[in-house]
Amino acid sequence: MNAQQRVVAVLYALAESIRECGEIPSGTLYAASMNVFQSVDQFNSAIARLVGAKLVERCGDVLKWIGPAIPR
Repeated sequence: MNAQQRVVAVLYALAESIRECGEIPSGTLYAASMNVFQSVDQFNSAIARLVGAKLVERCGDVLKWIGPAIPR
């Protein structure tokens, strides 16, 4: 897996985690994914991409899924 594929895989995993929860405190999600990121800045950059893609909304410390609903 090349670097670009790893970035996409990490973004997908973050998005799926937020989508499944509906909303989650960003600190909780960061703590659960600390083994993936070398710094909190990397985590915040990944979240900013999801916010920029209008899949996630950041309300204070809470990340909320605003992307499309996916049928189960």
